[in-house]
Amino acid sequence: VASEAGVDDLFTMMPLLVVLFGGTFVTTIIWCGFLGVRNSSLKNYITAPSFRVLIFNYLFGLLAGLLWFSQFIVYGMGKSKMGPFTFTSWGILMALTIVFATVWGLIRKEWKGTSTKIYFLMILSLVIIIISSFMIGISGSE
Repeated sequence: VASEAGVDDLFTMMPLLVVLFGGTFVTTIIWCGFLGVRNSSLKNYITAPSFRVLIFNYLFGLLAGLLWFSQFIVYGMGKSKMGPFTFTSWGILMALTIVFATVWGLIRKEWKGTSTKIYFLMILSLVIIIISSFMIGISGSE
């Protein structure tokens, strides 16, 4: 509909994102409010060990939300330029998300203390994800 109205293909996903994230926002607010009342934890939104900790919690939460939201904007823009290969876009986005999040966890030593078996399975999983991403790319080539 957006491209029929003359909107550049680069931005045709934006109306969908507004509806999608608007609904997600409302649902999340309702669910968090419900859990806050049920668990008597609503006060945690305005209290912290110090005001500085509270501000940093909100700033980093805002940053995480902006990064998460912006990935979908960039995804929509990139998808519009992929032509016949748009079928690869979601799989590659999810693969990159998993790989980069896991590597970031390794850098921050979040896997410290895990057993050798678990560490091996994590590495094996990353290798499978990376290989499958290449297979997705190869499947679209002639």
